[in-house]
Amino acid sequence: MLLEKEPSWALRVKTWGLCLLPVVLLIGHTVVWAVVLGGTLLVMFLGAGFSRIKIIAGFVAGLLAAFLYLATLAPPYITTRLLYGWLKPLADPTGAGYLLLTIRQHLAAGGTFGAGIGNDQAALLPPLPEASRELILAPVMQQTGWPGGLILMTFLLALLLYIFRAFNRTDDLYGRVLGYGITAFLGIRFAWNTAMIFGLLPVAGIGLPFVSYGPSFLALDFCLVALALNITARQSGRALIPDGGGNDPI
Repeated sequence: MLLEKEPSWALRVKTWGLCLLPVVLLIGHTVVWAVVLGGTLLVMFLGAGFSRIKIIAGFVAGLLAAFLYLATLAPPYITTRLLYGWLKPLADPTGAGYLLLTIRQHLAAGGTFGAGIGNDQAALLPPLPEASRELILAPVMQQTGWPGGLILMTFLLALLLYIFRAFNRTDDLYGRVLGYGITAFLGIRFAWNTAMIFGLLPVAGIGLPFVSYGPSFLALDFCLVALALNITARQSGRALIPDGGGNDPI
């Protein structure tokens, strides 16, 4: 196992180095991705065998760092988006609160069962920026309603659970930690994107995995799934692509 061969001091240095990455993102005002990376690291540490007390302490430290950032270092536009774009959108309907209020109008226009695929009802509504990217779930539910939205979310959740279970059964520590990280990275983005559409979290530039248009992250998502399949194939002793000389894993 790769991680078990590392000296203790090397593991400590790498661990603390990874923990500093979300802090660096916070200092650079990349708040949302600091949250995504911080959550991913906590899940990876859980898979690596860290105690629950350390995981809880890391979570509390992350909340404290976020609070201190908002209280001291956060530029005014971030606090404005947080206050009026999420908590009080009606106070600034044409500015910071425009996105959330427009999302609500699109969801309300679709109703329970949607307006129908290809329906041009959205043309009568206020325009929704980035409708094919971060906010893709809103037009999907506007056309297909709650049934279509729930089917899409259930499919993505089932895929995440499949990846998690595949890695959770492996005895290889490195593979398990990597699998936890892949699942957490995709899962946190899925949870944030879904929650922000329903107004439970601030609207941010986090796309829905495998669905939102964007060549970079779309390619990354499929590469992560390919990596997961390759590692699970190694663990099970099956080759995804057999070579000419036998059935050894790739």
